[in-house]
Amino acid sequence: MILPLVSLGLFLLGQIGRLSFNQQEVNVYLYEIPYFIWIVHSLFKQRTKLKLPKAAISLIGILLATFLFGIFSVSAYENAVSLMYLVRLSLYLVGFSLTIQHFLKKTISPIYLNVFFSLVGVIGVIQYFFYNNLRNLQYLGWDPHLSRVFGQFLDTSVAGAVYGLTLVFILFNQKLFPRAMKVLYAISYILLGFFTYSRGFFVSLFISTICYSLAIRRNLKAVLVVLALVVLFVVFSPKPFGEGVNLLRTSTIKSRTTDYEQGFKLWQKNPIIGVGYNRIRYFKEDPISLTTVSELRGASKNHAGASFHSSYLIILVTTGVFGFGAFVYWLWTVGKMSNFAMISMIFLGTYSLFDNILLHPFILFFWPVLIGVTSRSER
Repeated sequence: MILPLVSLGLFLLGQIGRLSFNQQEVNVYLYEIPYFIWIVHSLFKQRTKLKLPKAAISLIGILLATFLFGIFSVSAYENAVSLMYLVRLSLYLVGFSLTIQHFLKKTISPIYLNVFFSLVGVIGVIQYFFYNNLRNLQYLGWDPHLSRVFGQFLDTSVAGAVYGLTLVFILFNQKLFPRAMKVLYAISYILLGFFTYSRGFFVSLFISTICYSLAIRRNLKAVLVVLALVVLFVVFSPKPFGEGVNLLRTSTIKSRTTDYEQGFKLWQKNPIIGVGYNRIRYFKEDPISLTTVSELRGASKNHAGASFHSSYLIILVTTGVFGFGAFVYWLWTVGKMSNFAMISMIFLGTYSLFDNILLHPFILFFWPVLIGVTSRSER
């Protein structure tokens, strides 16, 4: 079916293609519409042949069970919102396997890939030079990100994750691109990642490069190259006004420490089964007034209100230790699929210690596409 390719094209819109309802409490991306239609159609069409990984089924089951256990802790409306996001995550987990299988069986045109990766990079460059901050969208809850690359994703961490994934993909799929194009992509995406000024990107890139060098290349040349590039960027990169471009900034460290402390305190109240997926917004304390977010529903548009700055902490708080174990096991099964899957899992898994990356819709869609294409090229 052509729907996955349509979704990949609409993915280029990023946050521009987002539909928001009830003061951004419910969000849907345009690319999700054909993607979810394709997933549901595939489930009904292949129900007798389809074999979903046990890890994904177990995780979905625990997500549902922990949601039901806490159903009386919030209002009917809040349960309805949480259930919508639970269904959405479940579709992504099912679609993860379907997407890999689809792109493993179906050949995707190299021309399509070249156009796609070129547009992702060009949009990032245009944004950096002609729209280098989000001050005009602060009233909607977006960070200003002064003089940083955030692309169409309006978030430096998500942009860094997409650029990093693309960089790893290019490394493992060199035969898909002409030599000149491969070099251009590699340089472009590592610079785009650097200019997000996201320290999570730097740490994740360095750790995944070490793992790649030791486990696959069996030498440390790549590590030395990345380390040299990082040092050169730190020394010679532009340093315009703003805390966000200061790689030694401490303000975000303090805010994340506070965020993690809140998360662990909330988890300790329900350590076994959690509060239920996507109910964080109804229990998380507001850092200013220290009242529960359920009391402030609709009063704040902060995009962090429904989550924490770590995918692992989100899962731990919402599904408890059982869900956390199932989530880590699912990640491990994904990583075992191929060398690319393992290195990209390490990259995203490390990044997710600092921000909600692994559970972000853009990543849950983009990642399996790249795994499927890479697995086919590795045959």
